[in-house]
Amino acid sequence: MINVDVLCNWYSKLRYAVRWNGALSAQFTVCSGVRQGSCLSPAIFNVFMNILIEQLKCLGIGCCVSSLFLGCILYADDILLLSPSITGLQNVR
Repeated sequence: MINVDVLCNWYSKLRYAVRWNGALSAQFTVCSGVRQGSCLSPAIFNVFMNILIEQLKCLGIGCCVSSLFLGCILYADDILLLSPSITGLQNVR
């Protein structure tokens, strides 16, 4: 199991620059997201998504068809959150 402190340290030092038309921008810090191209990124994303889905289920947020929870639909990194009402997802605390 990977130490969480190592991951926090690794991700807290994300700095990028943009190359466009042969010019390189100044470096800037990235405060969210995962490292693009990292072999750990899909695993970290999956852990996060699993926690999100479980919390949606526990809070009763989203839609259910019979006993099947359909509070969110996922495809790759696209996420569709579902609610039976407009205010359903706005009431989360």
